[in-house]
Amino acid sequence: MKVFWKGIVSSALLTLATSVAAFPINLETIDGTFENPTGSAVSGEGTDSIRWGTPQYHGSQSGYDFTAYSPLPRQISDDQPFVLGKFTHINAPVTGDALTGVDLNVTLGFEGGSATEGSFVFSHEETPNNASNPYNICLFGWCFTLWDLQDGPVDDVVIFEESIVSNSEFTFGGQIYSLELIGFENGVNDFHTAEHAISSVDLLAKLNARSVPEPGTLALLGLGLAGIGLARRRRI
Repeated sequence: MKVFWKGIVSSALLTLATSVAAFPINLETIDGTFENPTGSAVSGEGTDSIRWGTPQYHGSQSGYDFTAYSPLPRQISDDQPFVLGKFTHINAPVTGDALTGVDLNVTLGFEGGSATEGSFVFSHEETPNNASNPYNICLFGWCFTLWDLQDGPVDDVVIFEESIVSNSEFTFGGQIYSLELIGFENGVNDFHTAEHAISSVDLLAKLNARSVPEPGTLALLGLGLAGIGLARRRRI
């Protein structure tokens, strides 16, 4: 009898294990928009491109762009990180108010009409177009600035602070998927862009999956466990 109940439990566990064929699944759409900018005179909120600052030398403004991964649909074949899109920072010589932080909201659409969304949270360090480098000398407790060299342009910095997944889970094909927003590629939390330069980095995400147990399988498993418990009581 004990062998019989163990057989039931083994069959139920095998059914659960074999139902975890969660991948592949197709990613069909990616939308990204910049929201909640902090700082003054930032334009483009609600789009995939924001700009700020007063251009010098009849140039352009500084800004961020998001370009979604292409081509779509894209097959996600496992739970490893995949590229959502490219984050681009344009560092132009600007004056006046600048960006200090912004969210990038992303919405992913999967086959079957399922969707999930979240946000990357960034802060921004706008540095001087020319850095001051004073040369000081101190004698007998008195300090003097002999001259003030200008080192030239200084890199601006984009910092990935955190990710927030507001609608992380969806169900498709008997599987429950959850979205995880990872951040910049190569595990870095920030990247630098030189003055008069443009730099880009990939943004990564991943899907975790677990199966949805069928009612019959759960009932079978519960019956098996109850039977084993009954058999043990009889032995005692």
